[in-house]
Amino acid sequence: MTSLVLFLSQFKNGKTGRALPTHFVLYYFRKGKNASQAQKKLCAVYGDEALKERQCRNWFERFRSGDFSLKNAQRSGRPVEVDETHIKAIIDSDRHSTTRDIAEKLNVSHTCIEKKLKTLTVMSRNLIYGSLTS
Repeated sequence: MTSLVLFLSQFKNGKTGRALPTHFVLYYFRKGKNASQAQKKLCAVYGDEALKERQCRNWFERFRSGDFSLKNAQRSGRPVEVDETHIKAIIDSDRHSTTRDIAEKLNVSHTCIEKKLKTLTVMSRNLIYGSLTS
């Protein structure tokens, strides 16, 4: 157990000052354990929801490939927010605009426009329905 404490003392989480579950996974990887064993040990310490076995396997795959970085991979980022007033203005100027036309004008994906129009439609239906029932 002291080797675990020494190993984990190298890593500190900026917020809590404690080692993260991924540090434990790296420790057990270096000890020659498998992902299932590491996940069970983590759950014994942090509780059942500490790290799913699939996540643990993903970390082990990463370590086996030689990537020992403990940071999560960069993601594409937060979903793009589109201002509904811009969409409405484009539709008002040309009622025959397609989602692809609107997306091109606003420099976003057409699926982003489709999702926004769907929420706008649901909201407007709820407003109309709400005014009819009250």
